[in-house]
Amino acid sequence: MEFKRTLAITLTVALFGGLLFMGAAGSAAAQVSINVGDIDQDADSDATTTVNVDQSNENAQVGVSSANADAGSIGVGGSGAAAAEANSAVLQNQDVTQSNNADVTAVSFSEAENEIEFDITEGA
Repeated sequence: MEFKRTLAITLTVALFGGLLFMGAAGSAAAQVSINVGDIDQDADSDATTTVNVDQSNENAQVGVSSANADAGSIGVGGSGAAAAEANSAVLQNQDVTQSNNADVTAVSFSEAENEIEFDITEGA
C-alpha cells in the first residue's frame, strides 16, 4: 500500500512539473516579435515673398519777385533836393504731393509625407 501511494505522489509531482515546464516554454514561444523595416520621411516646403513699393514725390516751387526804384533830384541855384523811393515784393508758392504705397504678398506652401513599414510576427 505504501508503494502505491509513493508512486501516485511521484507521478502527480512529475505531471505538475511537466505542465509547469510546458506552460513556461509556451509563454516564451508566444512572445510578439516586431521587425521595423524602412522609414521614409519626405518634406517639401516652398515660400514666396513679393514686395512692391511705389513711391512718388512731386514738388513745385514758384517764386515771383519784383522791385521798383525811383530816384529824383532837383537843384536850383545853390540848393537842391533829392528824393528816392524803392519798392520790393516777393510772392512765393510751394506745392508738395507725396505718396507711399506698399503691397506685400507672402505665399507659403508646405507638404510632408511619412511612410513607416513594419512587420509583426508571432513566435520566436
